[in-house]
Amino acid sequence: MSSPLANSPQAEPVKQLETLFAALIPCDGFNLLLPNALVATTLGLDLLLPPQAAPAWLAGSVRVQGVRVAVLRVEMMFSSDGGNVAAEPLHRKSRIVVLRAKSYEPAFAMIALGAPRLVNVNALVLKPVALLSTDAPNYCACRAQLGHTEVLIPNIDALAQSAEAW
Repeated sequence: MSSPLANSPQAEPVKQLETLFAALIPCDGFNLLLPNALVATTLGLDLLLPPQAAPAWLAGSVRVQGVRVAVLRVEMMFSSDGGNVAAEPLHRKSRIVVLRAKSYEPAFAMIALGAPRLVNVNALVLKPVALLSTDAPNYCACRAQLGHTEVLIPNIDALAQSAEAW
């Protein structure tokens, strides 16, 4: 004899949502959302080597695992004016977030307004929203709502190409 609960909705196996561990990176005016596996390390500003004759969006470079990587001011790159504004002084709590390439070698770094925070992301908590008219479409892949926080998901390949050019 079968149980009366056998055909009830409670008897069905619970579907697991696919979850991604992501890094929520605070930047000047927005938050970036990246897969956590791309974040290699976070460094202090004292390791930043100043640039010479470079665009305003290039903050300088750092040495990571013996490799010199460019440090980007992404808040300038993500603006549709192409970063043609004067760079604001770096905040004392700013950090350098080093990102990995597909080969897991350090690829480039960016200035963040603090340390990245680990978040769990799934289809229930991440909802797409429209890009702003001020977003640079070549660097901004999309925007999304993550709970109560709006996030920007960058085009990592485009950022890496810009970093490699310097």
